[in-house]
Order: sequence, then C-alpha cells, then structure tokens
Amino acid sequence: MIIGMRELTAICKSGEHKTVALQLEAPVESEGAWRCWYEIRWPEDEWPAQLTRSFAYGVDSLSAIQMGLMKLGAELHFSSYHKEGKLYWTAGQIGYGVIVPRDARDLLRGEDARYLG
Repeated sequence: MIIGMRELTAICKSGEHKTVALQLEAPVESEGAWRCWYEIRWPEDEWPAQLTRSFAYGVDSLSAIQMGLMKLGAELHFSSYHKEGKLYWTAGQIGYGVIVPRDARDLLRGEDARYLG
C-alpha cells in the first residue's frame, strides 16, 4: 500500500522539464524487523527512463518509514540532477522536503538546509 507520493521536476539535457515520481510504501513486518519500500522513477534523459526501487529496515514501523525516507532523500541528493542544480519540487524554491541521514546534511540546499539541516 502506498502511503506517500511526491512529484519533483528534473530539467533534462534537452531543456525539457520532466517528472521525477517518488513513492513510499507502508512498512511490513519481516523476520522480527520492519521493511519499508520506496521508489524513484527517473525520466528518460538521453538514456532510458530508470526506476530505483529499494527498501530500508527499522526496529518498528515508524523507524522503517524514517529510514526509508532517509535513503530516498540520500538517493535524490547524490543524483546528478541535484549536483547540477537541475531538480526541484516547487518552482522558485530550493529543496525537496525529504529528510537525509546526518552525514548527507551538507548536501541540503535552500529551505531543506534551513528546516531539515
């Protein structure tokens, strides 16, 4: 079951603005821990569109959600779109509103650095 979705926009090499779809699924119990799946659907941009699908574990459902969001946030912030300043959530604002692990907080920009750093 999907519990959260967000659409970001990537500025592609062609100059087109294309959707980057984020999705977080409800955590499920697995072997005494909780697992939370997430997806990032990257657009076609001089290479085929790509799907990043992964998961994070937590000791309970809430920590699995937190860890899933942090992994998702880290993948966004380590992407070439972020490094090149070609990814945004809302026009005119900087940041994606997604938490990252402590070691990646130096990558936060704009409102994310202010509120999540």
